[in-house]
Amino acid sequence: TDEVLPLDLLGLVRIQNGIVDLGAFESSTLMLIPGDLDGNGIVDFADVLLLLNAWGEQCVVCGADLNGDGIVDANDLALILSLWTP
Repeated sequence: TDEVLPLDLLGLVRIQNGIVDLGAFESSTLMLIPGDLDGNGIVDFADVLLLLNAWGEQCVVCGADLNGDGIVDANDLALILSLWTP
């Protein structure tokens, strides 16, 4: 039988607030603020740490790849620092 899986690979609920959570890097929140990788509404040190944790990763759809060039690198670090919320 065809069965819809209620959880994604990380164990998070696949449908949240009526929205299907899709993608290689799924999340429980939408990044409404560019650079806000943890979804807390501000760009701060925690977001920089998340970016550094993904450093060097090649990805097509990756939250830490802020400039969309397929890799998390110094260009993304420069961008997140420019978005820093004081």
